[in-house]
Amino acid sequence: MEVLVGTVASPELLTAPFSERATMVARIVDAGIDHVFVADHVSFHVGLGMDGLINAATLTSLHPELTVCVGVYLLALRHPVTVARQLATLEESAPGRLMLGVGVG
Repeated sequence: MEVLVGTVASPELLTAPFSERATMVARIVDAGIDHVFVADHVSFHVGLGMDGLINAATLTSLHPELTVCVGVYLLALRHPVTVARQLATLEESAPGRLMLGVGVG
């Protein structure tokens, strides 16, 4: 039985300068962490939100072995053809390294 160990992306991992994020991701992978979880939020009560697919694309570009889990992606708020194209593009860039949860929140 394969055991997977993941972590939630910290705000620093999502917003620090690119070189610092690359260092953080390398540490995560070196520690034996299999995947990083990112959320998809249109808006929090303070008016901020982040796109889960954009964060996934950024994180997968930082290390060739890192898998990123997006959950729950708010597909109902987006055009499905656009999302399908984004997912296909991300799959080409990071084959097999994206796990996607879709829902309404």
